[in-house]
This record gives sequence, structure tokens and C-alpha cells, in this order.
Amino acid sequence: MTLTTGNNTDYTDDLTDDTDYQCHQRKISGISVKGVTLVEVLLAVVVLSVGLVGVLRAYAASIGALEVSRETVITIELLKEEMADVEQKMIEQGGISAGSASGRFDGKFADYNWAWGTATTAQEGLYELTMSVARADGARQVSLVTYAQDKDYEPSE
Repeated sequence: MTLTTGNNTDYTDDLTDDTDYQCHQRKISGISVKGVTLVEVLLAVVVLSVGLVGVLRAYAASIGALEVSRETVITIELLKEEMADVEQKMIEQGGISAGSASGRFDGKFADYNWAWGTATTAQEGLYELTMSVARADGARQVSLVTYAQDKDYEPSE
């Protein structure tokens, strides 16, 4: 397409089809200029920026979810460990007596606390045993409720 202006200057736009890319070729006063316009470049930068922001936000969200799941797994494993200790004591003593206890884990899990307590139930000879493990800052807590035999219970016949 050729456009002639009032000062007899010809502007020619030829759309060429290249195998690698497509670009505009302009002939201004007989000089051939290839390239893209500034508007096209700015639009491409905006589209890429929006896509990159979305990817980075998804990455940050997945890192946060990974940290939460890691904390949950650690808390559950510590609860299982403490429950095994209480069960071992119950086996050795033939049951559990009323009361409660609490403490802190050692080593690299020193920022985790544990607690357990018993409560009477409607069923004679059983205690409700509630165990909890929580981070010291209170960010995550996992509790478990089970039933244990009263070590002092003598069934009446």
C-alpha cells in the first residue's frame, strides 16, 4: 500500500511473511526499515509481566502450603510419640489414674509443648484421655482423644 502526502513523499507498508517471524517492513523515502512498533513492545511487556506475577504468586502460595503441611506432619508425629510413651506407662501400671501432665520436647523440637489430661466418663472404669501437642507460639495444635482403663477400677460381680 502506498500513501502519497502533500509534499510528494511516498510511504509504503509491505507486510512480509517470514518463516521465523512476521514483521512490518516500511519504506520511508526509499529506506527499508524492519521492526516492531513501541506500542507492540509495551503490550508484550505488559502481558508477560501479568503472567509472571501470576506465576510468582502461585509459587509463594505453594511455599506457604508446604510449610503448613510440614508443621502439621511434625506436630502429628510428636503427638504419636508422646501417645506411645503414655501407652507404655499405662501397660506398665495396668491402666491410668486421674490426673494430667504437661511438658516440652527436647532437642530440635524444643519449641513444641505436650499435655495430656484425663476426665471421667459415663462408662465406669474408663477415663477419657485427651492429648495435645502445640507449638510454643500457639501457631499449630493437634489434639487426640482416646479412652483408657482406670488402673484402680475393680469390676463388681
